[in-house]
Amino acid sequence: MDISRSKLEEIPVKAIQGNNVLAISVGNREMERSEKAIREYGLIHPLVVRRCDDGHYHIIAGECERMVITQMRQSTVRAVVMECLEAPEAT
Repeated sequence: MDISRSKLEEIPVKAIQGNNVLAISVGNREMERSEKAIREYGLIHPLVVRRCDDGHYHIIAGECERMVITQMRQSTVRAVVMECLEAPEAT
């Protein structure tokens, strides 16, 4: 059984790989609302990503916000980074 650990980090936007499955549900209306909210209040909910072995991040939650932040050309974003840890072997 794997366990996970997470922490809030400032990560480069360019290092985040989009999620095509999540992007399917993102339309222009959602993008416009998200952009307006980010410009007015900032990013309220951090993105949730998983760290990959190659130094990139795979997005788990917040694809619409990631798309907007990319369009806004922000260089970094706060994200909850999930890391899988192997559970200790039972003895």
